[in-house]
Order: sequence, then C-alpha cells, then structure tokens
Amino acid sequence: MNPEPRAGRRLRPPALSVALAVATLVPGCMTQSISRRDEGGPARAANLLTVSAIAPAINARTDAPKGQAGPPGPGQPDGDSAATAAGSKPEGDASLRPASADPLAPPPGGQEAPQVPAPATAPPGGPAPGPLDDPGSGLMGPTPPTSSTAAATPPSIPESAAPYPIDLPSALRLADDRNPVIGEARILILGALAERQSARALLLPYLNAGANYHDHTGPLQRSNGTILKLTEQSFYFGGGARTVGAETVAIPAVNIFSPLTDAIYEPLAAQQRVTGARFNASATANSVLLEVASLYIDLIGADAILQARRELAGDADRIAASVQAYAATGQGRRSDADRADADRRLFQLDIQKAEERVAVASALLAQRLNLDPSARLQPLAGPLEPISLIDPATPAEELVRSAIARRPDLAARDALIALAEYRVQQEKARPFLPTIWLGFSGGAFGGGSNLVPPGLSRFAGRTDFDVRAYWTVLNMGAGNASLIKQRKAQAGQAAAERARVLNDVRREVASARAESLARRNAVVVARRGVATAEQGFANDQARLRATLALPIEALDSLRLLADSRVQLVEAITRANRTQMALFVALGAPPPLEPLPGSPAAPPVADAAPPAPDAPQPGAAGGL
Repeated sequence: MNPEPRAGRRLRPPALSVALAVATLVPGCMTQSISRRDEGGPARAANLLTVSAIAPAINARTDAPKGQAGPPGPGQPDGDSAATAAGSKPEGDASLRPASADPLAPPPGGQEAPQVPAPATAPPGGPAPGPLDDPGSGLMGPTPPTSSTAAATPPSIPESAAPYPIDLPSALRLADDRNPVIGEARILILGALAERQSARALLLPYLNAGANYHDHTGPLQRSNGTILKLTEQSFYFGGGARTVGAETVAIPAVNIFSPLTDAIYEPLAAQQRVTGARFNASATANSVLLEVASLYIDLIGADAILQARRELAGDADRIAASVQAYAATGQGRRSDADRADADRRLFQLDIQKAEERVAVASALLAQRLNLDPSARLQPLAGPLEPISLIDPATPAEELVRSAIARRPDLAARDALIALAEYRVQQEKARPFLPTIWLGFSGGAFGGGSNLVPPGLSRFAGRTDFDVRAYWTVLNMGAGNASLIKQRKAQAGQAAAERARVLNDVRREVASARAESLARRNAVVVARRGVATAEQGFANDQARLRATLALPIEALDSLRLLADSRVQLVEAITRANRTQMALFVALGAPPPLEPLPGSPAAPPVADAAPPAPDAPQPGAAGGL
C-alpha cells in the first residue's frame, strides 16, 4: 500500500537528480570539489588578443557601424538556435498537465484524499523501478520539457556580439602601457630629468654673438671737468655685443655666471628629485595594477556566480513545473505551486543581478585599462581556486621589515628627505661661497669723431677677458638665517611625511595579513558549507526515490545549494584579492604569471595593428 502524505505537515524542498544540481558550476571557474573542470576550457583561449592588438581591436569593434552583425558570443544563441529554442517552447501549460485525465477522483463524501500513485510494475527478472524511472508517474509527476525559462529567457543585459577574452597578464600589461594615471606619473620623471640636466649645466658658459653701432653728437665732459662738443661714431661686430669707447664688451661672447653654492648643491638636490619621481611612479603603478588585478578577480568571480545562477535556475524551473503538475492533479497544494513559482522567479532575479554584476565588473576593468567600457571583456581563466602568493602565517614583524625595505613610496619619501637636507646645507654655505662671473669676447671694432676724422674708419680686431668673484650676505646675515630656518622646516615636513607613510605601510601589511588569514579560513568554511549542501541535496534525492518526499521539498535544498556555491565563489574571490593586496603591500607589483589553472594563451598570428591614434606599447615606459 502506498504511503499517504501526512496531513498538516510543512513540506520542505529540494530534489532532482544530484547530477543536475551538483554538475559543473561553471566550466573552468570552480574548484573540483564543487564542479568538474571544463575540458573545452583551453579552446576558449584561441581568440585571446595580444597586448599590442587587443586595445585597438576593441576600440575598432565598438566603433563599427550600427546594425553590422557579428558572431554570437558565448551563451548567446544565433538566429537558427534562437528560433529552435523558441519553437521548442510548449504552448500554454502543456508541461503542467497530468499524465492522464482525472487520475485521482475524490472519494464519496466530497473530501479529497490525495494519494501517491503506485510505482510502475517491475519487469521480469529486473529490479522494481522507482518513481523517477517512469516519466508519466511517480512523485515527480509528468516529466517537464527539457527547455527551461532560464535557457529560453534572453539576458536582461544584452551580451556583446564578440566578447574579448583577456587573462591577468594581458590586463596588467595593458594597464602598464595605457593607463593614464601611470602615464602621468612617468611623465613627471621626464620633468625631473630635465631639471637635473639644467642643474648640472650651471657652470657651463652662455655663448653670444652680435653687433652694436654707437653715434653721439653733443657735449661731453672729460674727467678733469672740461666740456667738449663732440660728434663720434663706433661699430662693433663679432662675439658678444655692446661696447662703447674704452669699456669692455658688456655682453661677452663666452659668459659664465653662477653662485658657486648653487653649482655645487643644485645637482645633488635634482638627483634626489629624479629618484623620488621614479619611486613615486613605481608606487603609482603598483597601486593601479593592484586595482586592475582586483577588478579582474572580481570579473572572474562575477562570471562564476552568473554561470552558477543560470545552471541552478534551470533546476528550479523543472522543480516548479513538477510542483505545478502536482497541484493540477490534486496531489499537491496550490500554495506549494505558488511558492515554487515565486522561488523560480527569485532565481531569475538572481540571474539578472549576476548579469548586472558581470557587466559592471567588465566596464570597471575596461575603464582602468583605458579601453571602451562598452566592450565586454571575458575572463580567460581556469578553475576558480585560491591563489597563494605570500604565506599569511609569516610573522607580521618579518613582513613589515620586508615592506619597509622594498616599498617604493617609502623610498620616495627618503629621497625627499635627502633633497631637503641638501637644501639646508646649501643655505648654510651660501655666505661663504662666491658668485662667479667670467666673460670673454672677440670681434672687430672701429670708429672716429670730429676731432679724429674720418668718422667711421680704422677697423681692427679686439679681445676682452674679464673675471669677477664676489661674496653676498643677505640683509646683513638676517636673510641668510631666515633661509636656513625655512629649509630646516621643509626637512622636518619631509620627515613627518615619511613617518606617516611608514605607519600606512605597517597598517597595510598587518591588515592585509589578517584579512588573508581570515579569508583563507572563510574559504575552508565555505567549502564545508558546499559539501553539507550537496549532502543534504543527495539525502533529499534519496527520499524522493523512496517516495518519502514531494518535489516542493527540493526548493529549499536547491536554494541552500545555490547560496552555498555563491558564498564559496565570493570567499575565494575575497581571499585572492587579499593575497594580491598583501603581495603589493610588500612592495612588489602584481605578478605577471597567469592565475592557477588558467589555460595557456596561444600566439595570435594575424593580430590587428594598433590604431593610428593609439599610443605604441612602451611609449610611456623606458624611463
């Protein structure tokens, strides 16, 4: 005699086949403990673009005329497959109709007594089939069609016709080559180099060449007081300019003029400025590349969650269809059917949220790579596994010491402190070192006057050489004392800034280590949660096969399994982000090696050439 459902019992959910719910979460994106690795994953790498071609190819693609069709992207059906999927959708509620007309008529008395249909008859010599073995009977009711709402519903955010695969090394190289923040920091190095070159040339002479003509008419006074009425002319040309009478050439042909203090200390200070600019550029690059790596990890996690949601939504559709069939035949309550339909719609809402998350993650990554955000980036990665770059069990003191020795931002502050100390020494030495002035000129000079006719004649060569050295005390020494105090204040500010950065480094290392330890433990807990959810799902399936449960009970287990998988993906994503943060906190940029399990990217034979207005690879580097 078939067991009857207990009246008043709250029916709990899950239950299709374990193979349906424990199948691959997302090919190439989950660990083997919760999914099978996609054997076709490496084939996805065939479309990977090189760093020199991916950016212009994306920009050229997004600039294509509207209406130009492209190949369908992954998960996006083409015209024929879409038509086939649309044609296979059942009309009306055919999937919810009972297998036979009125199989469970109410008994006399007007009270319905839902009964569980008897199992199918066992074939001769074979085992008795369970309720899941007969597609027209059993607790699952009529077998729903293979198509589901999850498969037939188009994405809420249209997918790109040709998504662009990208791996972590390519993303990091693109950011290093095209990111404007990194480029701006490296341009500052060029400015510092120009200032250093100028400081080193302070004792190099100016070179001048020219001519001057002088004409005077009127009285002049001699040194003894005699007034002369004089008309004179003179002309000079050659090295230098401006000479009249017996005076030297005012603008020498070769001229050196510089305070000796600046000639000694300015090159030293300029060198520290170059060093600081280089370390600042390295620190900026590390920060931007860490953000790029984190965004790429977020994109991987978002894509894994989307695939998991889509897969389990198909299971939810099949469960909802079975519960609807039970309600239609009187074997189940209408409230259970409404609840199943509401749960199915919640799964669809989860898919839309996951699609939004993927689109936003792709746009953020494209922005950091200085690409068109409308281009859909597709992560090229293997199974989503925790990465291990730095052992978080390493003592914090040892990690902090390593960071202090390697952090570029600390080295930049050290350079600024050295620059300020050179400035202090420069002002202390200024009153004791002279200002040097040296001039040499050579050219042709001639002239005459009314006293010595003719007027403009008797040209001949002449040379002039002058050397001057003088010491300067500003405002009787008060000005020099004020400059020294200003430079000391600047040195104190530089030291305080270094102390602030040092505290930030210690905090970043300690917090990244603590977060890495916590995230690693969270991954362990999430794995246990997935295992528990899978075991619960398997137990509910066994109860289904033993005719001890109804399909409505599958929903709770399916929801728990979906949430546990999403929690595991998020735990691994956060753990990988904290590992990257700890690695960069120690002073190194993110590694250029692919993430664990990533398929190898094959070389591209016919890569698209860079766009004419796109910067060439390495244009901002080499400093």
